This record gives sequence, structure tokens and C-alpha cells, in this order.
Amino acid sequence: MKKRIMPAHVIRRIELSLPRPTWLVLQLLALLMATAAATATASDRVADALTALRRTDRDIVETRAKVTALAQRFEPLLAFVDRTGVGRLTDEDVRGFDEAAAILSFYTNERRYTKVMRRAYDELARRKLVTPKDRRDMLAYYVAARMLADAHAFIDLPGNADLPAPPRERDERGAAAAASVWRVEDDGASVVRRDVAVGGGAQVVIVGSPWCGFSRKAVAAIEADPVLAERVRAHATWVIPQGIVPGFGEIAAWNRDHPVARMALVYAREEWPQIPTWETPGFYVLRDGALAASLLGWPDDAQADRLRALLASTDADVPASGDTSRAHESP
Repeated sequence: MKKRIMPAHVIRRIELSLPRPTWLVLQLLALLMATAAATATASDRVADALTALRRTDRDIVETRAKVTALAQRFEPLLAFVDRTGVGRLTDEDVRGFDEAAAILSFYTNERRYTKVMRRAYDELARRKLVTPKDRRDMLAYYVAARMLADAHAFIDLPGNADLPAPPRERDERGAAAAASVWRVEDDGASVVRRDVAVGGGAQVVIVGSPWCGFSRKAVAAIEADPVLAERVRAHATWVIPQGIVPGFGEIAAWNRDHPVARMALVYAREEWPQIPTWETPGFYVLRDGALAASLLGWPDDAQADRLRALLASTDADVPASGDTSRAHESP
């Protein structure tokens, strides 16, 4: 059955026939209903996008595929918030928008998404909804995105005095573009950005982390074998993936305790296109800047035999060095 729509002139005639107070009440009710509908629509958009992002994070394991899918789901939400204005969102929706931006910043460490996260943070702060966790997370995501100037400015804001100070950075890179790392100084409060030459001959790069249980098992097995330990010390560069750093002092302590596996932080993952995945631990042989062989994970100590074979394949052309954290860094 076709729906009949009342003509506008009939509606107008009814309005004129009503007492003015009644007409004003009806107009106000219509306005309130329209506002409520718009608010519900906005909340649905944010909630649906956040649900999709959480599901994508849960269901897709491979990091690069995950990041691509997350970005595809986040961009429409960002465009919607840009059109609507973050200040017009409900408190719950601002919190949801903040979580969505944090998911993208966490997996990409891109400055763009970290800046979006700061937009949401500032709106939460304006509404006096910021929690201590929000403050800690914002600082950690700034450091992960290598936005140290923003990180230092952030801790100077009121209420942030109890946050840990971001590291001080000294840049010692050469003129040529190259992969680079943050080498943590012994004080745990400073980092030095240095080049890592991965373009000539054979190189061994080990991706690990002091906070990864499998990396720690790998290091323990390597240290237990003096011959293997010396080969790793002489030939390998250990790097920590770009991301959240629980504590720079912990890296300094690790490097003091484990000279065989002194680790530096990858400055930006895009500088290392040869590394196919940043899961830890990962063992990679590069030849003339290209990936030649790899060994992933440490399921058990039988992996040590495979690591020996991997290192043996490089013996002919890998120079020895006394400091793993600087083994292949440019002077």
C-alpha cells in the first residue's frame, strides 16, 4: 500500500489552527526528536566503527594485513568525525574515537594517527575526563612514533609532572640515507640515533626484545654455548622493533647483563624494508641489502642448531666486530 504524505499547505493550515503555545510545544518536540536522532546516528557510527576495529584486531593475525584492514575501517570514522566535529560527540563517543585512534597508532606508530589520538585526548581533557592511564598512554605513543619534541612538551603540561621523562636524543647519523637505530646510553635516559649499514656483503640482523619471553629463551640458549655465543656476538646486530617501550632503563640494564645480545631500537620500521615481519625473535641474513635467509621463533632449544647453520652460511663474508649494538653502524 502506497504511503500517503500530507501536503505542506494542509500541515500549515493545521499549525495555524492550533493555539500558539501548543504549536510551540510541537515545534520544540520535533526539534528535540531530530537532535536525538542525529545524536543516535553519530553514536551508532562511532560504536560500529570501534566494534569493527576490535574485531579486525582480534581476527587478523599477520601484522601487515591487520594494519591494512584497520586503516580501511578507521578512515571513514575519521572522515565522519572531521565533518561532525569532535566537540559535538558525546563523552562516550569521544572515548570510542580515542580508542580507535590508539589502535591505529599502536600498530603503525605513524605520526598521523598519533596526532589524531591527541585530538581525542585534548577533547577528553577539555571535558575533564582524562585518566592517569590516558596520560601514560599518550606519552608512550608519542615516544613509539618517535615524536620526542611532542613528548617533552606533553610532560610539561599541568598534571603530567609524575610521568617518566622521555629520553634525550643525540643524532649522530651520517649524510647518506640509511637504516637507523636508537642506541640506549648506559644511563637509560639518553638515546643516540646512528646509521646501520646493511647494504654491503652479508649481514645478520636479529629482531628481539627484552620483554619477549621467547627472545629471552633464545638468548639464554645462545649464552649457554660459548662457541655459538661468540659467533652471535661477532656477527649479529640485535634490534628491538619500533613500538611501545616499557622502560629505556630496562634496555640499558639488559645490555649490561647480556653483552652477547646488546639491543638497539629500530628508529622507524620503514627504514628496514628487508625485514618481512617484526615478530620476535627473528633471525635474518641480508646480502647486499636484500633478504637472503631467515629463521623465525624459538619453539625450543633445538632452534640453536638451525641458528648455527644460518650463521655458517655467512662465515665467508661477514666481518667480525666486538660490539654487537654497533657491529654494522656507520662511523
